[in-house]
Amino acid sequence: MSDSVKFKTTELACRIEADKSEILKLYTKGGYAEDAQRLNEQLEAIAKEDKIRVVFIGQYTAGKSTIISALTANKDIKIDSDIATSFTADYNWNGVTLTDTPGLYTENPEHDARTIEMIKKSDLLVYCITSDLFNQYTKQDFEKWAFDVGYAGKLFLIVNKMSKEAGEYNKLVDNYSVSLNRALVPHSVTEFSYSFVDAKDYKDGVDENNRELVEYSHFEDFIKRLNAFIQQKGLLGKLDTPVMVLKASIDEISQKVIEDDANRAYSSLLSRIERKIDQQRNQVAIDSHNIIRRGLKPITDKGYELSRMIGLEDIDYTEDDINELTTTSCENINSQLAALCERSIDQLNFEVEDVMNSGTASYFFNSINSSYNGKKHFFESQDTKLSRAQFESVRNVMEYITGKTISMATKEGATSAKFLIKSTEASGSQIQKVVLAVGGKLGYKFNLGRQLI
Repeated sequence: MSDSVKFKTTELACRIEADKSEILKLYTKGGYAEDAQRLNEQLEAIAKEDKIRVVFIGQYTAGKSTIISALTANKDIKIDSDIATSFTADYNWNGVTLTDTPGLYTENPEHDARTIEMIKKSDLLVYCITSDLFNQYTKQDFEKWAFDVGYAGKLFLIVNKMSKEAGEYNKLVDNYSVSLNRALVPHSVTEFSYSFVDAKDYKDGVDENNRELVEYSHFEDFIKRLNAFIQQKGLLGKLDTPVMVLKASIDEISQKVIEDDANRAYSSLLSRIERKIDQQRNQVAIDSHNIIRRGLKPITDKGYELSRMIGLEDIDYTEDDINELTTTSCENINSQLAALCERSIDQLNFEVEDVMNSGTASYFFNSINSSYNGKKHFFESQDTKLSRAQFESVRNVMEYITGKTISMATKEGATSAKFLIKSTEASGSQIQKVVLAVGGKLGYKFNLGRQLI
């Protein structure tokens, strides 16, 4: 591991620990000492796990247990065409913990609860489906974990039981990829690490010493991809685990705090804004990855072309030509990334303003109208203080993201509250300022050219 990566992970770990301490203090101060203790115990248990945990989830007929048995060569794992796994189980594989979970949608709430609990503790996820691909329920579940909850960056998709379908493997993969892309619109299967395999064929091939069946299963390619996935994502995935546990705990406490209409409206409004931010952030990460991947393709293609020419003929391609191609490609990537940032900020501004003009926002402002007063008074009721704190937090979020502010226009005796969205004296949002500052320092170059040349 490079020194820069070590420094980054250490910095992230320190920030997570600081956030944890702050959250535990807030819980205790707010009268949730038992929840604070339970959360602390969960985080301490996770911290003690030195191995990366890869949790296998998906429909109960997808062959999760078979895949883990094939990976670990453990023949004691129960495998059945019906529901074979009722509890979670851990297996060691090359220093990594593989966790088998009950299948989804077995009409057993305990199975779902056990699976969800392990998902929270996961460092990486392997989502298993069959060659039947997504159905209504697995599609909804996959999108929930990948995009709504935010696990897309640490999720591996595996399509098992490929031998069920007749046809040439590569053609099947092409057809399945098209179907998966259609199901995941506006996303794409290429945003994930993925494999198409038949775990049972692999197990049978190994047991029978049948090399042809092993190759037909394409399971060895999956092993290579899974190893690369763990090596690339495992460390950051492990850092992400306590963050997801903290987030889940905060969501639970938020539900306990919500007791009246005002709090429900306030929580609902912030949740909608949070979802917009999460969706935009995830989309930017995906789009950035695709821009870089496409932008670097001319360089890799030229590299393959030149490697094939070695020893066959004189290569009429100089170092200056390579540098020019690299510079051109990187400038193209940089310009697309800069444009992506601008578009994403504009889109986020629009979506947040849309939320602030929604019925949810109107309901919130109406719910605090009776107790909110723009002027602070020394002797204020608890309701007024709470309304002020809620309004100011919403206003601060709005100003930080969009560069605009909101003000209440209350009228004594009025039955509804009105609010105004207006530009602040400062030009641009805090997000825009951060992007401009970073872009200015790097010249929107991001040093890609220097790293490649």
